[in-house]
Amino acid sequence: MSSSKRSIKEAQIIDAAEKVFSTLGFNNTRMESIANEIGISKGTIYFYFNSKENLFMAVTHRAFQTIIDLYYQCVETNKNVSGFHSVMAIMDAYLNFAEKNYYYFELLMNYMSLVRANSEGKSGLLRLSEAMQESLYFRKIQDIHNLPLNIVVTELQRGQEDGSILNKSNPVMIYLTAWAVVIGYTSLNVNNNKSGRRSIFQVPVADWKANILQLIRNILLDSNAQTTNNLALNSVSDDI
Repeated sequence: MSSSKRSIKEAQIIDAAEKVFSTLGFNNTRMESIANEIGISKGTIYFYFNSKENLFMAVTHRAFQTIIDLYYQCVETNKNVSGFHSVMAIMDAYLNFAEKNYYYFELLMNYMSLVRANSEGKSGLLRLSEAMQESLYFRKIQDIHNLPLNIVVTELQRGQEDGSILNKSNPVMIYLTAWAVVIGYTSLNVNNNKSGRRSIFQVPVADWKANILQLIRNILLDSNAQTTNNLALNSVSDDI
């Protein structure tokens, strides 16, 4: 089988797995269900993906690659404007991404929780099993999981250098603060708002989103922010 035909078949299986995982959840999904979704045998699935865990990591890798591609696209589009405008474009794009691709958002959050729990020796409903850690796609994710953070931090640094971002705090700290705001909004709003009109607190979503973006603007333009919070942020291993 040629590499191109194999890639096409793998993509088709990942498409089916994404649909089934998002509907049934990881624990309730059986390889037979994925095979039935795509109309092939379970043995064929195992020919391409040796375990359910490997296939789940493949879907998670797709989520990471999607957000990374989106960030790079924002950077390219805004390369001739200020770092401030580039960072705001990324934040706006991410909010739109999470609204349209909530399952990807869940996968990204789940991966970070898995890695954090594993590093702390904790276990939860979904643990980072040995099969997951042995997955080829888990290793691929490890190679790229810090890229989203690095992309945004680079744009934050560019904004500080060109004077468009007045907050002179450690760029990683700025990122984490803005990221916490975005994650809070997404977690509270998107999963509970299928209509796209009002949040769980009966606040118009458009108004809330605009307020979130304004809050991030305020963070970036805060010239009075502490500049002494350059903590030992030498390794942030599970961010987006």
